[in-house]
Parts: sequence; structure tokens; C-alpha cells
Amino acid sequence: MLLQLKVKNFKLIRDLDLDFSKGFNVITGETGAGKSMLLGALSLIMGERANKALLKSDSKIVVEATWLVSDSISKWFDGNDLDFEKHSIVRREISTSGKSRLFINDTPVLANTVKQFTDLVVDLHGQFESSAYLESKKQLQVLDDFAGIGLEVEGFRTEYLKLQNVKKELQETEASVQKLLLEKEFDDFVLNELLEAKLVENESIEGLEQEIEEAEKWTDFQQLYAQIEHLITAENGPQEIVSELLKNTERHLPVTDELTSLLLNVKEELSDVVLLANKRANNTSVDEEKIESLRVRLNELNALIYKHKCSDVEGLLSKISELKGKSHDFENSSERIVFLQKEILALEKTLTVKAGAISEKRNKAKLQFADEVGAIVNQLSMPNAALQVVVNDCELNEFGQNNVEWRVKTVKGADFEPLKKVASGGEISRILLAVKCVLAQKLTLPSLILDEADTGLSGQVAIEIGQLLKDMGLTMQIIGISHLPQVAAKANHHIKMFKSEDENTEVSDAKILNQTEREEEISEMLSGKKAGAEALNNARLLLS
Repeated sequence: MLLQLKVKNFKLIRDLDLDFSKGFNVITGETGAGKSMLLGALSLIMGERANKALLKSDSKIVVEATWLVSDSISKWFDGNDLDFEKHSIVRREISTSGKSRLFINDTPVLANTVKQFTDLVVDLHGQFESSAYLESKKQLQVLDDFAGIGLEVEGFRTEYLKLQNVKKELQETEASVQKLLLEKEFDDFVLNELLEAKLVENESIEGLEQEIEEAEKWTDFQQLYAQIEHLITAENGPQEIVSELLKNTERHLPVTDELTSLLLNVKEELSDVVLLANKRANNTSVDEEKIESLRVRLNELNALIYKHKCSDVEGLLSKISELKGKSHDFENSSERIVFLQKEILALEKTLTVKAGAISEKRNKAKLQFADEVGAIVNQLSMPNAALQVVVNDCELNEFGQNNVEWRVKTVKGADFEPLKKVASGGEISRILLAVKCVLAQKLTLPSLILDEADTGLSGQVAIEIGQLLKDMGLTMQIIGISHLPQVAAKANHHIKMFKSEDENTEVSDAKILNQTEREEEISEMLSGKKAGAEALNNARLLLS
């Protein structure tokens, strides 16, 4: 139960401190007085997102609510590592920069934690939520809450979303395999071509060129040695010329002549040169086949590098790794597809069974829900009205395999028609109020907050709604904003919102009304002007 609400610097509210009581609490005031601002402040401490536009001047917003909580939710506090207090305080602070901080019993918490807490103690229905109740999705959610299967449906939804993710992965994997399949034939050809080349690490174009260059040097040496022998021993070559000169010198000069001696030395030196050249030529081994093999290998590698647009042999080896990886991916993806297909079948089977169980519980709860709502509606000047909840089967979706439609009839003998088609605005307001009352009682929430749930109603219906809220206040706290004097008169606790001036600035304020002030407020609500004697008498009658 909400005991106290403090608000500072929120919109037109400068500094507000309000106490609430058990039973039916009503909030009244002229249009624009700040009633909705009060509920807006409440929504902030229920974990809703803050808007910078809500800041008042350059001041920090502070909203604080004190809740009387039961021992039954102490386990929630333990589970969230929070101190349990019978009077638990939720506070929110929003700085001028927009930074927001939330606290439960002075312990900093996340917005989601605050939302979990307030979901246990209060249900807030805004005036703009009514249209949502006309849609099938909301009607289904309400039925699930009434049936007590909200958590079960949420668990189902988690598994369904898992199914959708698996289906998405399967679709993406199949697309990937299809792409790999289109490229596979060419990739296999390229891979085989590269594998046949038997590339090895550390093999390089530069290395082959150097090896060929070294091998070709020995060929050059052999050619040099052969050339030396040929030039020296050739006809009319140096050796023959020297021999001819010796013959001539021996005929004309003594053997001991110095010139003869020098020519003999030259002849011997030439012979030594020829012998040495022959010896080295015989000791020089040239493997022409190896040289040719190296040249073939060099050409092969250059051709592969050019063909596959690589810079070197290492690039070709990387290409092999890439193609092997794609081949491996293809095999893995094909196996993954089989696995995913099996997982989808298993999930669909499990979800179908769970959806059937959820559907059974919905069908079981729908009659009781319709009867309880109808019983309340009948008290609100709609004696012949009835609600019918239709649960239809449909394709498996995140909420099971059902869609729901609320149908009503407002007069005896009429056919049931969809709520949004057959009911008037005032009738819809009463039906939805009844729905909210039934749901709040079913969920056993300590507090229910209603923002102008009586919109579009008046007269006897307003009196009946006021009495309904008062009766509900016997078992739970009701906080309602109302423009109807008939409703306000039934409240146990009356709060009035009003505007005043503070340093030439218009601000919203509130106060708790005593009996005399309540008479004046309700009389003004009746007459629309300052209370006269007749309006005061009518107000007293409503309050009696």
C-alpha cells in the first residue's frame, strides 16, 4: 500500500508531500491542476524512463514513495540483496543533465529492479491505455494474468524466440552452403591444381633463381676451361707458335742462349695451363637435368602466382589454406544444417505440447473471467450486458497457438459482437473498469491506481462506479483520479490538486481535504462554480 509520496521539481510541482490511506483515495482538481503530473511522478518511481523535458528549471527532480509491504515478498528482497523493511522507500533522482538514479531503502538499484518491486505492490492504469484493451494481444495478456499463467507464457515465449533464432540460423546457414556449393567446383579445381604443385614452406622465387644462378656458374666455368685449352692448343695457336719459334732458335742460337731458355719456359707454362684447365674441367660437375628441372619449377611457380594473383609462394600456400577452410566450412555447415533441422523439429514438438497446455488453461479460465467481469458490469447500469471470451486456435506464435477476442452484448437477446464494434464509449469505460477490478483482485495486488477510469460517465452510473471503488477499497488500496462528484463522494480519503503562484510562477500543489472542504469541493464539481446553498446540500447528500 502506498503510504506517502514526495515530489520535488517535477513539471509544475515544486515541493509536494502527500499521505495516502487504505481504502478508496480520490484525487480531484480542475483540468491542468496537476493530477496527471502526480501520476507521472508515480510512474517515475515505477521504473519508467525519464524525459529531460520534465526537468523544472535547473533543479534536480526527486520523487520518493513509501510503501507498506507484506512479509510475503521478503524473499524478493533477499533474492535481490536488499534490506527488507515493512515501510520500504523507493526514491528516484534525476539530475539537470538527465542522469537518473534509483534507490530502494537507500540501496542503488536498476530501473528493472524497481519495476519488479512495484509490479508486486501496485498496478497503474493510465487514461490512454483503454485503447490497448480493444486489441487481441492485450485481451490475451489479461486472460493469461487472470488464469495465473503469465510466467508460463513468458517461458513459452522465450523458447519460441529460441525457435525463431534457430530458424534464422538455419536460413543463413543454408544460404551460406548454397553460395559455397556454387563456388565448390571451381574451388576444388584450384585446390587440386595447387596441391599437385606440391608447394612447400620456405620455397620462393628468389631461392630458385639463386639456385639456378649457382648451377649455371659451373657451366660457365667448364666453358672457360674448354676455351683456354682450345685457344692454347688450336692450329696456329700459342702453343704451336712457341714450338715453331723454338725450332728456329735451336737452328740459329746455342741451346744455352737466354732467348731459347725463355721460349722453353713459355712452352712449359702453356702446357701447365692446358693441364690445369683439363683437370678443373674434369673435376667440374654440371647437372643439366637439375638446371632444367629448376627452370621448369620456376616457370610453374611464376605461372601459378600470376594466375591466382598472389605475390609469392607464401600467398599460394595461404590460398590453399583458404580453400581448405572453405571446404571444411562446407562440410561443417552441411552437418550444422542437419543438426538445426533436428533441433527445430524438437523445439516445435515441445512448443506444440506446451501451447496445448496453455490453450487448455485459457479455455478453462475464460468462462470464470467473463462471469466475474459481467457481474461487475451488471452493477453499473448495464443489467443485461454480458462478456464472452472467444479463444481461437491459430498458427504457433510467441504466445502459444491462440488468439483471443472479447465479445459483448449490452441488451437482452442481442448477439455477441467484438467489444470495439458494438459498445459505446461509456459502455467500454465500464467494461474495462470491471476488467481492471477483476484482474487486480485476482492478482491480489495491495494497490490499484486508476487515471480517470470513469471518463464519459455520469449520473447513476457514476454513483455505482464510486460505490464499486469504495467496495474494492475494503480489500485493497484504490487511488483514482476523477472528475465526477458522485465518484469522489464515495472516497475514504480525498486529495485536491490546485494551482497557485510562487514568486510570479504558477505551480501545482495539493492538500488533503477535511469534511467541510470536501463538501465545498464536491459542490463545485456539481455546479461548476463557487458552491451555493443548493450545491452544498447536494454535496452533503452524496457524502452521506
